[in-house]
Amino acid sequence: MIKYSEQEIINKLNFARSNKKPEELYKEGFLNYKGKTKDTEEYYTEVISRELIINNFVKQLNGIQHISRSNYNAGHTGVVTTSNTTSNRIEDRIAIALFNASKILALFLEN
Repeated sequence: MIKYSEQEIINKLNFARSNKKPEELYKEGFLNYKGKTKDTEEYYTEVISRELIINNFVKQLNGIQHISRSNYNAGHTGVVTTSNTTSNRIEDRIAIALFNASKILALFLEN
């Protein structure tokens, strides 16, 4: 496993920030590095997070164009069948559970 120094990680981040749009930064492979830097023994994720905070990356995120949708209906009824409760698609099951909860809440608020 290759280990990188803190400065090497910072350099990778700075290069990506200067050559990519803020909304594309998540695609960079170094964001998935696991482990600690070889010189400071700091987690890669901590180095990256600190640098993004120091450089006010949140402000850059505010410049991302928002996509507006008028309808989020994915075409399902919200019913989780036995066949998909064992699915590893956790996000799908969470979305359906939120949909179901919203229907229950709407019924509760009507009464």
